[in-house]
Amino acid sequence: MKPKILVMAVMGAAVWGGLVVSAQGGKTTADPIYTAAQAVRGEEVYTKNCVECHLRDLTGGNPEMEPAPALIGTEFTDYWNNKDLNEMFDIIHMSMPKSDPGLMTPQQSADIIAFVVSRNRGPAGSTELPPDPAVLKTIKFKF
Repeated sequence: MKPKILVMAVMGAAVWGGLVVSAQGGKTTADPIYTAAQAVRGEEVYTKNCVECHLRDLTGGNPEMEPAPALIGTEFTDYWNNKDLNEMFDIIHMSMPKSDPGLMTPQQSADIIAFVVSRNRGPAGSTELPPDPAVLKTIKFKF
């Protein structure tokens, strides 16, 4: 009788653990992970600091500058697909803009991600995307 109880307890713990992990993560950019107001703030920061290289329409490749990657389109979505948002956050926060690396605050970096996700048709919701690497690691790009 005891082995049966032990097996049931282990199975129950495994199921419960899976539910907890599922509740904590598993979000993607197809989920509402930012607010519309945050995307507007992100657009303002982008316009001030990113347009020179990535262009106003996010297509990148300004021929007068070192070619910058597009932030929309198939090449962008193929590259970022299934990567976590913390990877982009680190790039923005640590090395952007190229003319003044590290200029972006954590909040500005998260706001720019919200703007980029919005331009790639990710839905807005009621909760802002936080500038928290632990949370950003749980959200995958999915376009």
